[in-house]
Amino acid sequence: MTRTCLGYALTVALPLIYLGTLNPVVFCWRLRYGTATVPPHVQLRVDKFDASLPFLALALLAVIVTWSIDGWPNGSISYLFMSINSAAVLVGALAGCAWLAMYLALLWLVRPSREALRAHLVVRWSPARWLALSLPAAFVEEAWRAVSLQYLAPQGWHVAVAINALAFGCGHLPQPARALSAAAFAVVAANVLRTTGTVWGPILAHGIVNAGVLMLIRYWRASIAVDDSTISRK
Repeated sequence: MTRTCLGYALTVALPLIYLGTLNPVVFCWRLRYGTATVPPHVQLRVDKFDASLPFLALALLAVIVTWSIDGWPNGSISYLFMSINSAAVLVGALAGCAWLAMYLALLWLVRPSREALRAHLVVRWSPARWLALSLPAAFVEEAWRAVSLQYLAPQGWHVAVAINALAFGCGHLPQPARALSAAAFAVVAANVLRTTGTVWGPILAHGIVNAGVLMLIRYWRASIAVDDSTISRK
């Protein structure tokens, strides 16, 4: 019973930390003005908070995950982090590439505007800063997932995955589409973990996705700019 309670606490920690460190300037602006465009002087304040809050949230989650691993009886959960094999690399790479292919298909289907993409950190941050956050996040979040699923295992695999996916999706609010995408990826990552028996498969898949999203969104935004300039010349 105590282990299950710890599992719920650890699982809920991710959305609580992520939502608790949301940019307060953006939150207040949306609360007061809704979807109105953020003016440049407010955006400067937004960028100051965004320069540190996501890294702070990730560091806090890493501390909690480390504590949870150390608290597991006899350290039996550590086997998930010790072994890496060719199957983990293959399955992780295939899962990550398949997810990126689906992401590209959705971009073509939804065709978001440059304004819609402007709020994404991939666009607002430099590639180096995005990778400095997203690649360590792939490790920390998949470690969180592995430990969370182990703690929730007594509830049954499907229940554990559903709870984990719900928490991961909530952690990527307030954008509904991003939250749904994160929840769906959580299901994929959990099954990669189960298939390979090691956390390194999901970490590889997650890292490929985070790095790939950088390239896809920036390419999409650049292609929109090219199309706009072509239209203006005509």
